[in-house]
Amino acid sequence: MPRTYDNEPFLIPNIFREIVDTVSDNLSTDTDLSIDQVSFKHGSWLKIQAQLIEEAKSESHKNIRFPLIAMIHRYKEGYELNDNTFTADFIIFARRDKTARVKESYEGNFPNVLNPIYAEFRQVCCDSSYFRGYNHSKNFPKMDIVDAGEAAQYGNVRYEIPEHLDAVVIKDLSYTVIKSSCSALQACLHDYDIEQLNYIAEANISGLNTDSLTININEDDVVETGIAPTYTITISSSAATTSPVDFTLDTPFVINVAGYQNGVYTANVISSSTAELELCFTVAGGRITAFTKVIRTSLILDLGCLNWPDYPFSIIHSIDGGGTLLPTAFEGEEVESTGFYEGEKEGDLNADDAPDEVEELLTVAMTNNQSDTVTTQKIFIKIQKQY
Repeated sequence: MPRTYDNEPFLIPNIFREIVDTVSDNLSTDTDLSIDQVSFKHGSWLKIQAQLIEEAKSESHKNIRFPLIAMIHRYKEGYELNDNTFTADFIIFARRDKTARVKESYEGNFPNVLNPIYAEFRQVCCDSSYFRGYNHSKNFPKMDIVDAGEAAQYGNVRYEIPEHLDAVVIKDLSYTVIKSSCSALQACLHDYDIEQLNYIAEANISGLNTDSLTININEDDVVETGIAPTYTITISSSAATTSPVDFTLDTPFVINVAGYQNGVYTANVISSSTAELELCFTVAGGRITAFTKVIRTSLILDLGCLNWPDYPFSIIHSIDGGGTLLPTAFEGEEVESTGFYEGEKEGDLNADDAPDEVEELLTVAMTNNQSDTVTTQKIFIKIQKQY
């Protein structure tokens, strides 16, 4: 009789061959870098090792073997009815000068070759349509190895290549594959993916003991169909709120407080998508005496089919206060920190009854000691059914 299965394991190396091709294309066309290409190999380390040694004898191959991203077998697959997952190890290799010391590798090979390849590999994985969820690839476990070609250890097997190499090892990289992105696979029953996402990922504020507060929004995370979000900023106190003023990312926004009355003020950056970042500062004698100094936020969301209808998310929110501003509580839990503090909020995006789309405004809040003001981050997210 004909076959009865409807879910077939995917070929993981094929996915990463395409990803590394993209990494190679991106880096080779970057005029600020000197990376001509990035190669890809997969297999057991002994097989990769033997292939590299053999290719070193070939005039047409010996100079294009490195830099190299190697996917090490055996990788581990989770094979379920609706979801396929995997965990794998990768090694990024680059040639090094055989006379170079450790300090010289970290001044040359790592910042100029290995770290750009690692960062681009991470970003292309993060942007890949093959993988489900958001921001998982920002958890790229990284280990640097200097002179990996001679004496480094990988499990019980040495990197015994007669070459001088530096390396970055990425251990236990895990993903859930979107089966509808792989032509040989069936889509899962409730296949959701990110349709829109917007939040301010990092803000830095300066100006303590001066009459000017400078706000820098360094990074926002956006998944947007159509026009990118725009931002405005308002300043408010217990007495009044200013009219919204257009705010541009990566452009410092300066607030002169010389004419401000003594008190606590809130600066609220609002996105056209309804995402928000709220921070506070205090003024005394026309000078800034306390302020929210640094805010960093990241979101991890798992949209695996097996999690339906409760798709788990985790928000990591960190804050550093300047002057006399100190965090006192995160999401109602008392903070024992005396300055920089990180909190994590977990929850679920609920898709009960399988609607076509789910839209949420996720909020985290850190209470401060300045009249119990609150530093608030609001993350706008919409997930949509894919078929």
